[in-house]
Formats: sequence, structure tokens, C-alpha cells
Amino acid sequence: MIKMIRAENLKKKFREVQALNGISFEVKEGEIFGYLGPNGAGKTTTIRILSALIRPDFGYAEVCGINVQENPTAVLENIGVLPENNALYERLTGREILIFFAKAYNIPREEANRRINELLKFFGLKDRADDPVGKYSKGMKQRLALIRTVLHRPKVLLLDEPTSGLSPEIAIRVRDLIKKLAEKEDVTIFLSTHNLDEAERLCDRVAVIFSGKILLIGSPSAMEKEIKHVIIRLRKISEPMINALKEKAIKFHISGEQTILLEVKNYSKEVPEVIKILVLEGAEILSVEPERKSLWDIYMEAIRGE
Repeated sequence: MIKMIRAENLKKKFREVQALNGISFEVKEGEIFGYLGPNGAGKTTTIRILSALIRPDFGYAEVCGINVQENPTAVLENIGVLPENNALYERLTGREILIFFAKAYNIPREEANRRINELLKFFGLKDRADDPVGKYSKGMKQRLALIRTVLHRPKVLLLDEPTSGLSPEIAIRVRDLIKKLAEKEDVTIFLSTHNLDEAERLCDRVAVIFSGKILLIGSPSAMEKEIKHVIIRLRKISEPMINALKEKAIKFHISGEQTILLEVKNYSKEVPEVIKILVLEGAEILSVEPERKSLWDIYMEAIRGE
């Protein structure tokens, strides 16, 4: 699998603030990669380095196989960047803005007109294309900014908080458009966000960054499949059952007269052993339920662990 983004031991300091403290990650071709973290974690700094706006103090960054520090112009030709705060010329119409950027990207006129009409339709702005942008809603402006970002058919999109400040219904629409965009345009998407629901819905893999350090990387589904606790409900818990579990040094908690909360590292190995112990002590087992962690639980554990 081709690696479209690669970062190795990136460090960046602004005066006394260590914005990035040795981060490393890779993003594969066609992947939607979520970059999760609270405000001030280092997300925007990472995007600014990847888009060749600033240089790291230390480390290496590569986009589309191009060294960002050595050939920033080539990187810019291959990426589309959606910053958190978009500056749009509100006196111009949506179409005029897109024509301006098409010229900046050296897209031939006929191809530009065809591409602009195609994207306006795709993003649901065709009927408002010739209205001044100052009359657009915030959601419409965000969609126009996305069109501007993908106008030149970039191989990689760097999106910084693309749904920040949008109403829930508009945020959902923008997320759906990003998903369709990945499928239709066949681009790799680096999605910086602190919205965990957004990451769960969109991303193939996520990285959690906090205080300039990456705490964990993996797919949301794989993270959520990890089982740390099992709830075992019995007809009644007896003293011999409790003693038998203690003798085996099994970690557990008792809740009332019927429930055992079991801590496990290996579900398939440990749970059958515990069930066997309980049955030998005469337990009537009503149910065994694994307690799966949500992405929110995993994220908060990682952050609190720091």
C-alpha cells in the first residue's frame, strides 16, 4: 500500500510552547485518517507543516512521496487544504471565487467551467452559484470552501476542523459530502478534529494527539472491540464463589447480590476459566456480557493517562 503522508519524529516549538514533541505516523493511499485531540494539542501545527506553511524544528515530513521541506511547491500542487478559518471574498459570487482559483491552479478555461459546474452540483450549490458569498449561510460557505479545496483534483486533502461551528444538521451534511468525496475523487484525507462522533463516522484509522505527542493510533472499530470488563449476572453470589476467585488472583468487583464485574486482558482465555470456577462452586449463571469501550472511552483514557 502506497504511503501518501509520512511524518517522522516531528518537533516544533513556539517560544516556550512545545507544539509538537516527536510525532510519527503514516497515512495510506485512499484512507480517511482522523487526527484527534483537544484545542492546543498540536493538530493545526501538524497540518501547517504538512502543507509547507512552516518548517519543523526537527524531523521529516513527506506528502505524495515528496519531501515537504525540500520541495514545498511540488507538495502544494498535490494537496488541498481546508483551514479551520476560511477566508472567502464575500463581495464575489461563489462561481467567481472558483474561477479565480481555477486560474491560480492553471486549469484550462473549458475544463475549469466543466469542473466547477460538476462540483457545484455535487455540493448542492448550483442554484446559489451566482449569488454573492456574503449572502451564504455558514454551511454554504463551508461547502464552497470544500469545492475550492478539491478544484484542482489534489491527491491529498488536509482538513482542519471542517465542521467546527456548524449546526448539527449541516455538520452531518458536510460529513456525508467528505465521505462521498473520498469515494468519488479517490483522494487521501487527513482529517483534524476534536469531534469523536465525526471520527467514528468517517475515519478508517485515527491518531490521538495530546500536548504535542501521539498517544495511540488504530482503527476505531479495532479499538472499540477491545474488551476490558465483563459483566457476569448470577442467581446469587456466595462466599465460596468469591473465595475461589480470590484464590486464583482474578481481578473482580461485586455489585449487589447478583453481579460480578470482571477485569480481563484476554477475553477468550480468562472468561471461560472464571465461568468454570463459578459453576464448580454451584453458581447459576444468568448472563455473561462483554462491556466494549467506545471511542470516547478510549480517547478519554489516553488523555487522562497523560
